[in-house]
Amino acid sequence: MKHAYEAALTGSAASLGYNWIYNLPYLEKLAKESDLLFHEPSMEVYKRARKSWFAYPHSSVGDVSVQGEITKWLYHALKEDHGFSRKDYEDLVYEKLKPGGIYQGWVESYAKQLIYNRYTDILKTENSQIRINDDQLVGFAPYIACKANGLSNKKAWDLAQAFTCRPVYREFYDYFDTLYEALREGDKQKVLKDYARKAPENYKDLFTLATNTDTKDFVGEHVNTSCYINNTLPLIYHILYRSESFEDALRINTRLGGASMDRGLMLGYLLSAVHEVPSQYKDKVRFEPK
Repeated sequence: MKHAYEAALTGSAASLGYNWIYNLPYLEKLAKESDLLFHEPSMEVYKRARKSWFAYPHSSVGDVSVQGEITKWLYHALKEDHGFSRKDYEDLVYEKLKPGGIYQGWVESYAKQLIYNRYTDILKTENSQIRINDDQLVGFAPYIACKANGLSNKKAWDLAQAFTCRPVYREFYDYFDTLYEALREGDKQKVLKDYARKAPENYKDLFTLATNTDTKDFVGEHVNTSCYINNTLPLIYHILYRSESFEDALRINTRLGGASMDRGLMLGYLLSAVHEVPSQYKDKVRFEPK
């Protein structure tokens, strides 16, 4: 499953130049002028977008989001040690992302909370620990890393609980397993139509809408492009259904803006069930962790 891991990172890296831009008409205009894939972030582009967050000013073509980096770190750690534990995972993320750590870039709220908790221990303060219960796509980093190393969903879920207690992630691991195998063997659109009603309970209606609603109506009326899984997962499903190739899916994802790099991780992973990663894209991606 290493090819799926590489597809996931490719999906994240593709949207770097336009990640967290929340101006769909602006992105659609830019997409008509040039291909949006694999661009460096430009402050001028983000300023003109107005509604945006310039989170990766020091990144260059081939880099992934911080959730992509976490996926890399975890993949390599599990490759070296299949017994790598949840505590090991927390230690790894803390050491990389803490002030003065190797990683210099955007740090998500769940990692900041982890760092805060560690510092309250180190400094022996009387501050209460923060209960970390994230609802973004970082909960799928262990899933991708474990799949790439031939490890179980039980292992992935144990690791994921470093940052979330929401059982829906565990449900989606099993769901995506069966969906992935069905996509490998069947017609993509038919499979996605059929499997929409097999999604975890609170997602069945949105996944069904994802397959029978056009993009402009789906984005805005039913979901938005923010980071939370109640938006990202149905939108990933919609892009899968609407796209005709690996390249087409990444272009749609980037053009929609918002949390496109993190959506790209799971999108790329699922796309690998039906499409090869174009070699010209794979050659651009940094697969080794920072």
